[in-house]
Amino acid sequence: MEKMNKKVMEKIASAARLFFFLDYDGTLTPIVARPAMAKLALHHKLILLNLSKQKNTRMAIISGRGLEDIKHRVGIPGIIYAGNHGLEIEGIRMKGVHPSALAFKSIVKKLIHRLEHAYAFFPEVLVEDKTYSVSVHYRQAPEEKIDFLKMILLREVGDFLSNSQLVLAEGKKVWEIRPPTEWHKGRTALWLLGRVVSKAEKNVLPVYIGDDITDEDGFKAIKKNGITIRVTDKTSEPTEAQYGLHSSDEVFVFLKEVMKLRRENAL
Repeated sequence: MEKMNKKVMEKIASAARLFFFLDYDGTLTPIVARPAMAKLALHHKLILLNLSKQKNTRMAIISGRGLEDIKHRVGIPGIIYAGNHGLEIEGIRMKGVHPSALAFKSIVKKLIHRLEHAYAFFPEVLVEDKTYSVSVHYRQAPEEKIDFLKMILLREVGDFLSNSQLVLAEGKKVWEIRPPTEWHKGRTALWLLGRVVSKAEKNVLPVYIGDDITDEDGFKAIKKNGITIRVTDKTSEPTEAQYGLHSSDEVFVFLKEVMKLRRENAL
């Protein structure tokens, strides 16, 4: 993974058409102790708004959060929102839920109650109900407790996992229980490219920016024909991303510079 540089920014800025795929937590906002604390700064929201209004530029937010949650937090009309890693999608002339998510909604609801009860005496654990999936956040838990907390999780979800009714995935200090489908951020990005970009719109350059393990699917899907960027201060970690930025602040510096260069190219 190379550090983002001026040459790459110029390549992006000179593209005839751009399609940005952006993660939220850890990408547009810093990682925080509790998900509710991850708020998009107003000046950053304005950058996204201006970017979305640039000519020949499209934008999709692909997040592990629930659809309504991510829509509320970003709050920019006219862009595409994909919640639950793409199981829920809403945008111009599109709105839907992946069939596997609908089929397992009742199981997820049942599991929520079990997990809330199991972690009732662990205030450092947050069980997040995302309607079509469940996230168990343990960022505030001490390191020596994590194995025990995971043992509780496996005890509660073991039957669902062994029967292939649900799957368990890991992110940054979070365990995610999802429907057993191969649908993920990478497939979501490719589907959106095929659905939104018309045959007449040639030379579209997709740019995927994310920070978590779940974004690796997005990097894999996009890097062959686009630009992939991982937000991390651990540059030695293996990743499918081609380039790196150190923080969410750097992401917005990068986006502002791309907008500036595109305006200059148009002159």
